Amino acid sequence: MLELYKLLRSNRQNQRGVLMMIFSKQAKPERKNNRQRGFTLIELMIVVAIIGILAAIAIPQYNSYVARTQVAEGLQLAGAVKTAIAEFHQTNSSWPATNEAAGASADYVGKYVASVETSASGTNPSIITITMGAASPVSTDIQGKTITITAAAGTGAVTWTCDGGTISDSYLPAACK
Repeated sequence: MLELYKLLRSNRQNQRGVLMMIFSKQAKPERKNNRQRGFTLIELMIVVAIIGILAAIAIPQYNSYVARTQVAEGLQLAGAVKTAIAEFHQTNSSWPATNEAAGASADYVGKYVASVETSASGTNPSIITITMGAASPVSTDIQGKTITITAAAGTGAVTWTCDGGTISDSYLPAACK
């Protein structure tokens, strides 16, 4: 620093130029290329395309999942009717023609299920028909469609066979396919 001072004193003509040079270097430090940059348009377009592809796959899968859970509600409601029919058959050696005859409630209605009804004719086994609701919030793929569960007399027990009815197999549980 002392040498710089001597240099400045000795050469008064250059004093102003040297001071300008020193101060200009101090006033403007070296610029580093630290400028923040955003995403390029192509990067943003790639992200949007990926999100679009994922949504195209996920949304139908989610709708299918929702429909399967709504069908499961119908099978759950039919469980009480199945028990009542099995008890009736064990006691009377015949099949009930209605929910009431089996000793079950006349109306089984759920959030997604319009009705669970029993029918039988003559000596034919009882058939439980689960009818899905015909309006929202029921999934549009299963609105107003049915599942049938047919009873069969076994040795000391009643067995059940699930038929998909009018509902597509993709919405049925494994036991009904």
